[in-house]
Amino acid sequence: MPGRTRALNEAPRLAVQLRTTIGSELRHARLARGTTQAVVAAALSVSRNRISRVELGTEVDVGVDYLVRHAATVGLKPSIKLYPIGGGLRDVAQARYIAKFLARIGTLWRVRLDVPMPIVGDLRAIDVVLNGTCAIAVEIVTRLMDLQAMLRAAQLK
Repeated sequence: MPGRTRALNEAPRLAVQLRTTIGSELRHARLARGTTQAVVAAALSVSRNRISRVELGTEVDVGVDYLVRHAATVGLKPSIKLYPIGGGLRDVAQARYIAKFLARIGTLWRVRLDVPMPIVGDLRAIDVVLNGTCAIAVEIVTRLMDLQAMLRAAQLK
């Protein structure tokens, strides 16, 4: 997918961003409680330097268990939500359906595959875009698990 930033290549940048954001939230919560890094470190049985690195977002080895304990110490309850991104690996069935679909529509349409969303940083893409007298976006779904979620995602595109 030329011209698009791949999700896997974005992962290190996103990890830094998340560590920085979480660290900032932990720091603000600690300061709001009026406590020091040393007090939090003692409660967690870690060094004050580790607390500092976590708050700055520079501590790379931060597991979920540690974050939950650290958050609880400063009065926070963490919540992690994972969101789907576009692209991903195409399955064989989807590729087969796209090929059959394109064979049926004929040559009057200009066909573009995996068309990226025109939003900076958005990794989603439309599976097939047909251009002729109008433009038609086509999504190929081979494993429908949640119709409402699929319709919401398509409407957002």
